[in-house]
Amino acid sequence: MSIKIRVVSLAGFLLMVNQCVFAGTIAWWPFEGSADQPADELTNSVAPGTLTGVADIYSGGTLPAFADDVPGSNVWNGVGGPLYNADNRTSLLFTGNGTSGGLVRVTDDPVTLHPSNVTVEAFVKVRTVVQYSAIVRKLRSGSGASWGLYLTSGGELGLRIDTAAGANAISTETANTGLSDGNWHHVALVYNSVSSNVLMYVDYKQKVNRTLATPPLDYDSSDLLIGHNTSSGTFDGWIDEVRISDAALNEDQFLMVEPIDPSGTLGYWDLDSDITGVAASTITSRVNAAYMTGVASRSGTGSIQPAYISDRADDGMYRIKDGSSGAFIHQNRSALQLDGIAKNVGAKVTVPWPLLIPPPTNLTVEAFVKADNPANWGGIFRKERDGGPTWALSVTTNSTGIFLLGRLDTNISGSDTGFNQTLPATGGNLADGKWHHVALTYAHATRRATIYVDYESVGTRTTSGPLVYNSYDFVVGTSGSYYFDGGIDEIRLTGRVLSPDAFLHAAPPLGTCILLN
Repeated sequence: MSIKIRVVSLAGFLLMVNQCVFAGTIAWWPFEGSADQPADELTNSVAPGTLTGVADIYSGGTLPAFADDVPGSNVWNGVGGPLYNADNRTSLLFTGNGTSGGLVRVTDDPVTLHPSNVTVEAFVKVRTVVQYSAIVRKLRSGSGASWGLYLTSGGELGLRIDTAAGANAISTETANTGLSDGNWHHVALVYNSVSSNVLMYVDYKQKVNRTLATPPLDYDSSDLLIGHNTSSGTFDGWIDEVRISDAALNEDQFLMVEPIDPSGTLGYWDLDSDITGVAASTITSRVNAAYMTGVASRSGTGSIQPAYISDRADDGMYRIKDGSSGAFIHQNRSALQLDGIAKNVGAKVTVPWPLLIPPPTNLTVEAFVKADNPANWGGIFRKERDGGPTWALSVTTNSTGIFLLGRLDTNISGSDTGFNQTLPATGGNLADGKWHHVALTYAHATRRATIYVDYESVGTRTTSGPLVYNSYDFVVGTSGSYYFDGGIDEIRLTGRVLSPDAFLHAAPPLGTCILLN
C-alpha cells in the first residue's frame, strides 16, 4: 500500500492550523492521498496523531481507495470563513455491496469523541444505493449508535440515535433529497444538548427537526466508523471532508466548496422548461441551486397552479444576455404564467431564505413581466420580513393603466420609522399586453432606491434607514394578499447595484433562420 505524504514546514503548518481550524472542531479527515491507491492511515488534520482513521475491510471486501473525484478543489469554513482546504485533490472511494466492503475505523477516545453537543458533516456522492449503508456512525454497544447518518433504500439520508433510555430514540429519514443522483451532496447532523433538538441537513437545507425525548446522547467505548454500518450496510460511493465539531453549528458554519460572493449573482430563476403547458412544481435557480430552489403553489378557492408557457420575454427575443453587449447566458425556452384570479386568489413561488446566502445590502432585483389583469399591489418578487417586505417589486393599477411599484421597509421591528416606504413609477405603463423588463436597485451607502421599466428610470427615493433582513422567504407572484396576473420570466437577484446596460437583455435568435411556410 502506498500513500502520498505532503510535507510542509512547521511554520507553514502552524499557520494553516491557526487560519483554518474552527473553534469546537474535534476531528477533520480530508482524505488526501495518491489517486487510485488504497488507503492506509487517514490523518485527523485538526490534531495529527490523534483520532487517526485506519482503513479496513469487512467480510472480504476491498480497502477504500483515494480518488480524484472531489466536491470542489477548495473547501471553505462557512459563509465568509477562511479557506479550510486549499488543495482538495482526493476523496475516498468505498466499494460496498451491503454485505462486504471497505471502511475507516477510528478508535474511541472518551475525551474527544463523547461531546454533549455535536455536529457531524461530510460530502458524499453515491454510486450505488445500499440500504442502511452508513456514511459516518459512532457505534454503541450491540448494534446501536450514539448517532449516525446512513443511506435508505430509496437513496435518501437517514438518521439514527440511541440513548441509554431506549433504542432507536430517533430513527428517521429525509424525503425527496435525491442523494443517488450522481452528484456530490453535503450532509449534516446537529444535536443541541440544551434543547435536545436534532436537526438533519442535505445541501444546507434543514430536512429533519426532532426533539430527543430521552436525552442525553449515550456513549461507550465503541469505535467510530466511516463508510460502514455493523453487520450490513457497506457504503458504495465517495466520501470527503468528514468533520466532527463539539458544538451545534448553524448551516452557514458548515463546510462549503463554493464561497458565495455577496456582490455576485445570488439567485437566478430562468423559469425554463422543455415542455410548456404543464404545471410547475420545483423552481431551480441557475446559481446557488442547492440553496435557492423554489416551490410553486396556489392559494384560494379556484386558484390555478403556476404553469410554464411558451410566450416568453421578450416577444421573439429568445436569447438572454448578461447586459446589453454582454455574454450570452442561455436560450430562453419558457416563462411562468401566474393567474391572479382575484385580490386574494392566485399563485406563487416560495424560495426559503438560506443562511448561506449573505443578505445583500446593495442589490439589483430584475425580471421580465407581461401584465394581464393583476390586482392592485399584485406582487412580482419580494423578500419577506415580519410586518412587511425588506424590499419588493409590485404593480399598482388605476384607470390609466398598470405601473411598477417598489417598496422598502427599513424600520427596526416595533418602530414606525421607515415602514412602508413606497416607490411609485412616474411612467412606464405596463398595460399594453407586451413583455417589459423591470428592475429595482438599492445602494447602501446613499440609501438610494431606483426602479426601472425597460432600462429607463421611472422613480427614485432615499430610504430612512438601511435594509433590514430576517429569515423569511423570497416570494414570486404575490405581495401577501394581492396576486399578480400575467407572465413572469428571468428573475435575477444580484448583490450589487447594476447599471441598466448591465441588466438582463433579450435578443433575437442568432444565425440563419429558415421559415417553412
